[in-house]
Amino acid sequence: MAELMMGLHTDAQGKVSKKEIAVDAQGRIMTTGTGGGDMSIEEVKTGLEGLSGDSRLDVLAVKGAAHQTADENGKPVITSGGVDYALTPNASIGKGKNYLIYPGVTILSMTGLATTDFQYGGSTSVRSMDTDNKWFPGSTQVFDVTNTGGSGAGLNITRNLPAPVAALGEAPNMCIPIWVEDYTKMGSVEIRFSMDDIAFDNYYRATWGVNPNGNNSLKRNGWHFAFFAPSDFVAVGSPTWEMTINAVRFYQLNASGVTAPNGGHVKYDSIIFNYRAMANFCYMIDGTQESLGSFVRPLCNSLGIPLTVSLTVQNIIGQPGYVSLETLHGMAREGTTFVPRNPIRVGDPGATTNAQVSAGLKASQDYIRTIFRGVVPDATIERWLRHWTCANGVNAFTQGDRSLFDYLAEHNGIVTARTTDTTNGPMMIPQGYGQDNLHQMPIIDGWPQADSVFMASLDKTIARNAMAIAFTHGVDHNTIVTYKNLEARLKYAKAKAAAGLLKFRTLPDWYDGL
Repeated sequence: MAELMMGLHTDAQGKVSKKEIAVDAQGRIMTTGTGGGDMSIEEVKTGLEGLSGDSRLDVLAVKGAAHQTADENGKPVITSGGVDYALTPNASIGKGKNYLIYPGVTILSMTGLATTDFQYGGSTSVRSMDTDNKWFPGSTQVFDVTNTGGSGAGLNITRNLPAPVAALGEAPNMCIPIWVEDYTKMGSVEIRFSMDDIAFDNYYRATWGVNPNGNNSLKRNGWHFAFFAPSDFVAVGSPTWEMTINAVRFYQLNASGVTAPNGGHVKYDSIIFNYRAMANFCYMIDGTQESLGSFVRPLCNSLGIPLTVSLTVQNIIGQPGYVSLETLHGMAREGTTFVPRNPIRVGDPGATTNAQVSAGLKASQDYIRTIFRGVVPDATIERWLRHWTCANGVNAFTQGDRSLFDYLAEHNGIVTARTTDTTNGPMMIPQGYGQDNLHQMPIIDGWPQADSVFMASLDKTIARNAMAIAFTHGVDHNTIVTYKNLEARLKYAKAKAAAGLLKFRTLPDWYDGL
């Protein structure tokens, strides 16, 4: 299988030309230095394990010389005098791809392309390159196209790749942001990959339906974060993932009843392939009901399931029916994660502007700082506060751009945002796209439903190698999720983890790749 890996190569002066290896405060590998010295492959591997604190790293090859030194602040770095090597983690992180040093494979970037770089077939169309309304922070433009055909008209948009993408060896996860002006005019978009040639005799296709029953929550306008798992690819002809990818095609279908020339208007950002070897599962609970300490805490501890709790400045502590401050402190010391939630639902009065949402979120962040300062290290608290639980996330996630997320990243330090609503839309939106955690995070629990529905949803998460959340708005005998329900569901998840099919994560651990 061809390895798709982020290699480290020297420039003309023999210096490492890509900044990939060093560690930040969380022990994540980030940058490189330059220098000389000799180390064997095993010595490099050992040095990197010590550098990152992660024994899961593997060194594939070393050419030339490598040396571990420290910078002017005493921070360890790997330096080189002609080193050529690549690093991947083992399967416990992802199929040979660590998203902390491996940004995935950009199969098709719109940057630098013109509309004449594509071939068109089928329906008529109007197209341009849009430099204003784009999704990825690193994108300079997106492809803007309107299918001007009538009812059910299909449009082919093909890009023959200047260089084939090396054989993957296995089906990937795929993500692409797609902007839709009016979903009622859209039927679907198929993304096709011609294998070994540009003829599309043998290709894989993944279908994204603009309707309420598709892979995402699509019955809305604006940006959609379309995510596809390996099981979503359908073979046409006789393709295999041992073949190269030579061409990419969008097949854009108008909805039935559309009148020409007013068909579906769509914008496409970059297509990125990424990998995850195993499904990830996060259990979250909202609020400070007494059952959090009396039932949820001991249940999760007994099953070895890490717990993430979302708190707002409005949460009650120490009153009848609610947890005590001592209980929260004890949970924090045990490893429970506490993330901020905005006190006013996005879109409600008092939370209709980016600044208002930011102010409410800051109040919750400061509340968590006040509660836990001196109980756990400040660095731990600040790590929690980067992850936002977005009340009424349907409103937040249906904006036609990333302005809210970008604003909170700048003013609140947010790196991820997750809604509390049980849609199938993109539940996690990391800032930037140099990580392979650009995945759907559907909520698979939390509202009235049979245990069997949760279990089937968890099985689907496993089949898709995805990240999912079981989220509950409190637990008691009478409300949304009862004690009996929660115990049955978490025990089911524990059994899947014990079988090696699932990994438990808190949101910060998942984002940081731990």
